[in-house]
Amino acid sequence: MAQGTVEVRVTDSPLRGVFKLVITIKDIEAHRAEDGRWLSLVPGEKQFDLMRVSGIEQVVGKRALEAGRYTQIRLEVVNASVTIGDRTIAVNIPGREIKLVGSFEVQPNRITAVTLDFDAEKSLTVTGRAEAILKPVVKL
Repeated sequence: MAQGTVEVRVTDSPLRGVFKLVITIKDIEAHRAEDGRWLSLVPGEKQFDLMRVSGIEQVVGKRALEAGRYTQIRLEVVNASVTIGDRTIAVNIPGREIKLVGSFEVQPNRITAVTLDFDAEKSLTVTGRAEAILKPVVKL
């Protein structure tokens, strides 16, 4: 079976007053349309600071994958923390799994870049001095 390479990237836009928004994710998988299988794009845990990827795209993993059409990506958010001013607080993440619907094509012997564009402004709600909730809003 022919293969191509998928490069998974993350990006975000700046969020006022937030110095860090660190997210740990694991097991990014893609749904292959032809046979309905979920294939691993980025195994294991990866951590990134959404405030550091503002306006850039950070590569979180790269992997050879069967050529074909893919229609979804799913990932699990393990944990998150936010630093506002001089305080860092843990972030509650309801649900923990993110499913992104959108198709992309992996071509044989080519690199396909897939960007997970987080929207921290719509995702993060600070509910009190020591509480925050993250309901990830992500575009593929």
